[in-house]
Amino acid sequence: MRVVCGPFDWGHVDAVLTVSPGEPGLTYVDVPLAYWKIAAVVHADDPLDRFESLDQFAAYTPIYFVSYTYPEILRPLIEKQGAVGISSQEDVMQPLRILQSRWRHVSFEDMLWAKQVVREEGLDIKVLEPAILTEPNYLAFSPDLKGIAESVEDVLRQMRADGRLAEIFARHLAEDILPAGVKGGTGSGS
Repeated sequence: MRVVCGPFDWGHVDAVLTVSPGEPGLTYVDVPLAYWKIAAVVHADDPLDRFESLDQFAAYTPIYFVSYTYPEILRPLIEKQGAVGISSQEDVMQPLRILQSRWRHVSFEDMLWAKQVVREEGLDIKVLEPAILTEPNYLAFSPDLKGIAESVEDVLRQMRADGRLAEIFARHLAEDILPAGVKGGTGSGS
């Protein structure tokens, strides 16, 4: 079985780890395996120090990847006049480099990744907390493997019911199975 984490081509891939809901033509396992914490990222000297509302970005120019499937809540911002759509994912750092040189711009990125990049690359950007939202991500299979997807889903549901899945999340991901920002979650590791 060929499994990937990222862009995929069903001619060469059987399953995708941690994909957001809404991608067409996939057979999803209905138990989340990860959570995508989406944060606003701005220039280091931007007057904003904390995320409070998407209204804060009304006068900002969003930078986004056109090939990403963004959550519905972000669509009005990324679809507004003047938003900067980046068509290639070959350089995932491009939005952050743009932010370094431009004020009043915002990008919506994976919170953990953006924080790591700021530390490692020393970029003049900052990641606003808390996360805008936390979106569950799922394991998805090619349509031809629906039977395997159903079997995996059954096992994951059993693991969720008997607490083994929560134990794995706590031990390896340092957060609750339902992190803060997800209905019913408290989040132990923000």
